[in-house]
Amino acid sequence: MSEVNSLERSMPLEQAEQDQGAQVSLSGPNLEITLNSEVGLVNIQRICGLGPALLGQAAKEISLPLSTEPNVVMSDNPQSQVFWMAPDHWLARIDSDASVLTEKVNAVSDELGVYASDLSQQLVELSFQGTDVRSLLAKSCSLDLSPETFGVGTSARTLLHGQRCILWREEEDAFRILIDHSFADYLWQWLSEAGQEFFQ
Repeated sequence: MSEVNSLERSMPLEQAEQDQGAQVSLSGPNLEITLNSEVGLVNIQRICGLGPALLGQAAKEISLPLSTEPNVVMSDNPQSQVFWMAPDHWLARIDSDASVLTEKVNAVSDELGVYASDLSQQLVELSFQGTDVRSLLAKSCSLDLSPETFGVGTSARTLLHGQRCILWREEEDAFRILIDHSFADYLWQWLSEAGQEFFQ
C-alpha cells in the first residue's frame, strides 16, 4: 500500500533548506510530485526589432536554441531546455549554475542585443509523473491537457489553484511546473489535499 510522504503537510521550501539533500515529495500508485531545488533558471530577452540573423547569431554564441514558435520548449541536450515565453523573451532551464549562462549571455549583450538575469532564486520547480497527473491538474487548471492539444514539448503560462505558473509537458505522463518562490508552499499544501485520492 502506497503512503503519502511524511513531508506532505510541511512547507517544502523550509524543509529543503533545513535538510539539504532531502527529497520532498508526494507519492501514490500512479502519481509522484517532487520538489526540484537544484535547477538553474535564466531569463533571456532581446531588444525588440532585431532581425532573425542576429537572433540566430545570438543563439549560436550562447549555445542555446532560441525558438520563435510560441509555446515550444527547445532542447539540444537533456541538461538544458529553453521555453518560449513571448516574442523576444525566453526562459532557459539548466542543470548547472545559472550564473555561468547569465554571464555568457550578457557578455554579448552589446553586440547582439540580448541580455539575461538569473531567476533561480525566484522560481521553484515541481515535477509531476504518473498516469494520474492530468486528473490532478484538471482539478484547478483550465488548459486542455490532452496529448492532441498540449503535446510533449509544449509549455504555457497558466493558473493552478489561482497561482500563476509555467506548465511544461516533458513526456506523455510527465509535467513540470515553475512557480514563484513566494507561492510554492501554498500550492504544495493544495496539492497534498486535492491529491489525496491519488495518494491512497
